Formats: sequence, structure tokens, C-alpha cells
Amino acid sequence: VVKHSYQVCTNRLVFSEDAVQLTVHDSYTIQMKELPTTRTLSDVTFTSSDSERLSVDGTAVTALKPGEVTVTASVEDHKGRTVEAECQITILPKMYTVTFLGFDGQVAEISEVEEYEDAVIPQIELPEGYRLTGWDQDGRSVQSNLTIRALYESVMYQITYETNGGE
Repeated sequence: VVKHSYQVCTNRLVFSEDAVQLTVHDSYTIQMKELPTTRTLSDVTFTSSDSERLSVDGTAVTALKPGEVTVTASVEDHKGRTVEAECQITILPKMYTVTFLGFDGQVAEISEVEEYEDAVIPQIELPEGYRLTGWDQDGRSVQSNLTIRALYESVMYQITYETNGGE
């Protein structure tokens, strides 16, 4: 009795995930769920539809700018035919928290600001007898979580008393 074993050949190329969500500056390692027969991950070529938004180096991708990008995987199957697969990558902007402190260090406002954008300075109320003189930072081109403090001073009043009817 002669026994033969056969390997079922496949030419499927499938990403482990159909879609991936990243934030600017995040890195991600591409993984494949299925590869054509006799092919390994190192045989696959990966390309980005927008290299200004997403860089690709082998199986490593890095998010550079917000937006939608398609990564295409390409490899020849065991018969020399090109097989391709796609993965959609959504890149979200990097966000930072900006906390504005008003009178006596109390939180006046908290806002989320996209990286490199300007924080919007809020209008704040101060107790009677105080005047806002500015802020300790300008909140321009935000690149980290920030706490911005109100700068204020007490208002000086001049009081003049007239005695004896102003004589």
C-alpha cells in the first residue's frame, strides 16, 4: 500500500485586521491571517496609499498625519501570480488637554486641543476688586498637556472724602 500526502494550495492573502485606528505618532506592526502556500511574511511587500500620512517599513507602520490611508499587501503565489490585500487605516489627530485656572487656582475651563493647534483662551469672571492682566502662557501650537493660569491684580480705588460740605 502506497500512501501519498498532498498539501492543499491556497493563494489567499488576508490581513489580521480589516481596519486599524491609530493616533498620530503611533506605531503598529502589520500581521497577516493568511498567506499563499509556500510564502512567508518576509515575502510580502507593504505599501501606503499616502506616505505623508503613514510610513511603512517592512511590517512596521507609523502614523504621521491625520486622515484615511490604505495599506496594500502584495506577494506572488506559488504559481507566480500576484495576490493583493488591503487594510484601511484611520489616523486620528493627537489631542492634548489644556486646563485654564482662574481666580485663586480654580479650574475655569478644560478643553481638548489638537496637536500644533492653538488653545482658545476663555473669558473668565473675577471677583469684584480684581482685574485680569493676562495668562502665564499663550496656548499657541499646543504640543503637550498644559495648565494655563490667569494673571490678575487687585484694583486700586482712590477715595476722596470731603468734610464740612467740601469747604
